[in-house]
Amino acid sequence: MSKTSVVLTSTFYPMSISRFFERALRRRDDIELLTAGPYTGTWIPWSGGMHLPSEYAIAPDIRWLRMRSKPASRAGFRFL
Repeated sequence: MSKTSVVLTSTFYPMSISRFFERALRRRDDIELLTAGPYTGTWIPWSGGMHLPSEYAIAPDIRWLRMRSKPASRAGFRFL
């Protein structure tokens, strides 16, 4: 049986809604899943931020660097 490749991108913090999608996709035998995005570790941004136990912090397959506060055009990036 061939598998469908799926890339799930999100900001990965514990208990985000993307974690529910990730779990559902990982349960399927016909899906090959790759996760990618910024990762906050045990920290969640709600109510000024808090840390949850490490068992809830699951890193994505590919971690992206956190976004800069400056727009990309001012940060030295060029778009083609």
